[in-house]
Amino acid sequence: MIRVVWMQLCVALILALIVSFFWTAHIATSLFLGALVVSLATWLMVRSATVGDASQQSLYKSAAIRFFTVLLALFCIALAGLNMPAAIVGMVIVYMVGFGVSAWLIVGLDKQAR
Repeated sequence: MIRVVWMQLCVALILALIVSFFWTAHIATSLFLGALVVSLATWLMVRSATVGDASQQSLYKSAAIRFFTVLLALFCIALAGLNMPAAIVGMVIVYMVGFGVSAWLIVGLDKQAR
């Protein structure tokens, strides 16, 4: 699953570079920080899944920590005066990449198991 985090970070960087050519660096920075928030949340999820404690309480605790981390990061982005819609677009794109890569890995592992 760490591959998903690296893929998200690479897509975030490439996306920010492309956006910086067509729009301002302010929007590219906002987009990159939004994507970075998603990568951080994904890394926290992977870290909590590999700890080995799969109890219901630890899963809820992990989800709550990720939720408040994302809220705090969005609040900091807003306080910094960055472009919030661009940050949210970056988050959505990187989430979609994360889901796509995860599904691709799961399907690939399923094919190898057969």
